[in-house]
Amino acid sequence: MKRVIIITLLFLLLAPLLSIAQKTVTVTVIPGDVPDRDIPEGNVLESDVPESYIIKDGDTLWEIAERLLGNPFAWTLIRDNNISIEDPHWIYPGSKLILKRLPEKPAEDEPLEDITQDTEKNKEERIAKTQKFLESLFGEVEKEVEQEKKTQEQREPALEIDGLIINETKTKIGEDFYNFFYNLWAAPDGVENYTIYIVEKPLGAMGSWIWIKVNDTFVYRNRHKPNDFEIETGAKHGITIVGQYLFRRENDERQLSGQDMSGTGIY
Repeated sequence: MKRVIIITLLFLLLAPLLSIAQKTVTVTVIPGDVPDRDIPEGNVLESDVPESYIIKDGDTLWEIAERLLGNPFAWTLIRDNNISIEDPHWIYPGSKLILKRLPEKPAEDEPLEDITQDTEKNKEERIAKTQKFLESLFGEVEKEVEQEKKTQEQREPALEIDGLIINETKTKIGEDFYNFFYNLWAAPDGVENYTIYIVEKPLGAMGSWIWIKVNDTFVYRNRHKPNDFEIETGAKHGITIVGQYLFRRENDERQLSGQDMSGTGIY
């Protein structure tokens, strides 16, 4: 009788522990990306995953992976499948994400390295794709600038107004940059014969390239994201560069005009 009572008490004490052990499974993750943790077995896989997703306000890659892929640790798959994501902390509402279905659940003794492993080869491939994208982008910009130059040359000459700041932007990022530049700009004394152009090349979720051109010479280029402080700082930096360029150009012209350069072939 005592033996039966002892066995019954042991069973009552151990039953909750056995129940908990049967309900959880450990998922292997990349060290440094997210901490090790146990998650419910039912959330590891998701059978119905859409091909794409449009980012909404307040979304993060972690929450998107948890909601649509059934596994928050799979945010790295979304990042790897979308080369436009340079920084996983910066994603933009309205951008389209290509989603990647999680593989079938492996056997208990099979590790999940194929899901979470981010090898050096993958990093090199992402870098190569980004470089190829940027080279293609710069090529398009150069073609557009050249075409614009030809178009300007073909137009009839018009009355030139000195010191204009021309807005050639296309999005709110470019418009904000132009406004900051225009409101903060102070024309240098004694400098003439110049027109400033603010040119923009939108990059979608990656922000926009902003160029500043003085007459036919590009003097400033930088990529800006939709952040007022960053845009204002860039505009102030652009003003400094333009001012220095105009000062050097005026200085050179004065030095040349003060010497007899006829027949030298310099200008």
